[in-house]
Amino acid sequence: MAWHHRFGLGAGLVLVAACSAAAGGEPDEPASGAGGSGASVGSAASGGGLALGGGGGGGFGWDSGQGAGGGGLADADVCQAVSQTAVNKPRPVDIIWALDTSDSMVGELQQVEANMNAFANAIAQSGIDVHIVLIANPGNPTDGSLFNPNPGVCMDPPLGKGVCPGGSKAPTFQHVEVGVGSHNALNRLVETYPQYKKSLRQSAVKYFVVLTDDEAKDAPHNSAAAFTQAVNKLDPGWFDDWRVFGIYCTGSCGTPLACAATGKVYQALVAQTGGVGGDLCGNNQNFAPVFTAMSQAVVQAKTVDCAWAIPSPPAGQSFDSAMVNVNYYPGGSGAKQPIYHVASAADCGPQGGWYYDDKTQPKQVLVCPATCQIIKGDPSAKVDVLFGCATLSVPK
Repeated sequence: MAWHHRFGLGAGLVLVAACSAAAGGEPDEPASGAGGSGASVGSAASGGGLALGGGGGGGFGWDSGQGAGGGGLADADVCQAVSQTAVNKPRPVDIIWALDTSDSMVGELQQVEANMNAFANAIAQSGIDVHIVLIANPGNPTDGSLFNPNPGVCMDPPLGKGVCPGGSKAPTFQHVEVGVGSHNALNRLVETYPQYKKSLRQSAVKYFVVLTDDEAKDAPHNSAAAFTQAVNKLDPGWFDDWRVFGIYCTGSCGTPLACAATGKVYQALVAQTGGVGGDLCGNNQNFAPVFTAMSQAVVQAKTVDCAWAIPSPPAGQSFDSAMVNVNYYPGGSGAKQPIYHVASAADCGPQGGWYYDDKTQPKQVLVCPATCQIIKGDPSAKVDVLFGCATLSVPK
């Protein structure tokens, strides 16, 4: 028995299971090739296909391994479709905060503690699966003095545990317990990536948020260009869509001791990435408006997730990563066009395609950015993910 699933972006997700013709089924999409050779499904190998990819959430079907040589469908195994509907999910969001924990940030850190739960909750209530990473000293913003020499933060429930150090709550909240100085917030975002990567999802939209009363002066990531280059090199396929938000000083400030320097680098990054910036001077005593603006921007930008989770196979069946194909139907009923496989996110180009999150132990099928944009632009698009025939790669 072989299985395939059908994904309809416009009308929800359709899971299609293929059953043996011996049970009286009618032909659906028979595969050619004898002895389970893994020939392409239908006309997918006939040429003229696009290297596209689909979006949506959901599961997969599996190959029972009945065919010789890897479980491909034999000619006699024609199938009948049985379907059930599900709902597509929005793309997840990962938000990485870097908080300046120098001794002049006591009041601002208190505002973060007061507003962070509401910020995360507003995003989650919109249906977005959000993960929060916080890079900052653990502890209390104030020790009772105006200038705490070593301030920190600690997130209350439900986001955090309310106890620091050790206040992380996997997988939705991770506190990277490292101090951030007046001039090195961008460096910390890059340097600590190996520590917080475990909290990120490859297909998620990424938001970097900086809170500081000073400027990014410390090399090497002390310009918008340097930080952009560093982020784009972190992991191919993980940062295809990222933005910068911030609360920093935007110019002259009449509030005594509120600002040390104008955050020109942060201003440039916010403008470059289409993010949201808040004036630390104007919001020095009340961060609620800028936190609200940032959460609203995240919600308004939500898009369909261009990834599929691979669940555990049913009893008696197995998954063969070399026997998966994807087809695209423009408008939901247009002529079938094959979506070709690429080896990894690093191999994504203008031609698009799909790939696994991990070559040896795949947990997701993801699509290239160019492919995802095409599918998102077709509200009635339908995508089939089929199992049991040899994978078609991008033609050389």
